[in-house]
Amino acid sequence: MEHLLDNEMMYSVIVPVYNAERTINQCVDSLLAQNYKNFEIILVDDGSSDSSPFICDEYTNIDKRIRVVHQKNSGVSAARNAGLNIAKGKWIAFVDSDDYVEQDYLIQIECENADFILCCFKDCYQLTNRKIVPHIYSRKVTLEEEELHCFLKKNISTVLFRPPWAKFYKRELIGMQQFTDDMKVGEDACFVMNYLSKIDKMALIPNGAYVYMIDNTPQNIKYGMSVSYAAQSLGYLCQAYKTVNKKFHFGTHGFISYLSSFKDMSRDDWKQKPSRWYRNDTVHSFYSYVWKDLPLKQKLKYRFIRFLSIFR
Repeated sequence: MEHLLDNEMMYSVIVPVYNAERTINQCVDSLLAQNYKNFEIILVDDGSSDSSPFICDEYTNIDKRIRVVHQKNSGVSAARNAGLNIAKGKWIAFVDSDDYVEQDYLIQIECENADFILCCFKDCYQLTNRKIVPHIYSRKVTLEEEELHCFLKKNISTVLFRPPWAKFYKRELIGMQQFTDDMKVGEDACFVMNYLSKIDKMALIPNGAYVYMIDNTPQNIKYGMSVSYAAQSLGYLCQAYKTVNKKFHFGTHGFISYLSSFKDMSRDDWKQKPSRWYRNDTVHSFYSYVWKDLPLKQKLKYRFIRFLSIFR
């Protein structure tokens, strides 16, 4: 990484906190245990109703690198934006309050020269505490130009690029970019894709030092929504996808998985009346966008049910 000026902060780690009294200690303690020391932790309490605000404030007495922001409940995107607004580090990282990191999380990327750093991570199932490392790459590597294009084309729609955590962003490249605060699903991927449209070089870090806690709740239950809300969220995602696709030209196939996910999450709203999904003009515009890359079986199914739904 580039040389730091005197007293310049390397990392700002932003942690949105909402009713996290059971997990926040493990999260913050894991950050304080880092081998690397030149960073700040910004805890953003998003109007918690449990003891989280008190716990956050107590940490400011333990370590001067910790800052706390209290705000009325406005959602995780607004909390992350509040952290971005006051961050001082050259690099920005996000950690969710129910996740934690291992000791070398920050130091492992200290010498990487890139615009964006993508880290491998561990999935940890809360009920069993069983960890699985997705081994997507076996060594540190820096990608640019054609290699970067190929990697994004293959992985843009995967879990690698959906959450904002297990990644490092240059604050100067983030600029005025913010999370979309009227989305409750997909806002993370929007932020990541909008940032990707600004980069020329990406570093991949194989060590799974970020531990993501999974609760196994099906997404249609955890993120249930109406078709109209799904269409609005897909609109934001499609705009972000088009922005990064304009730079890297990897086609529309990567957007198909988002379309399928939001269809599933809004299923309870349209399953008794399929026309709510299949005759929705906004949703139809997304199918039109991906049509040339949509598998034939999905094309036939969509056209058939769209026709039948005229009568339901």
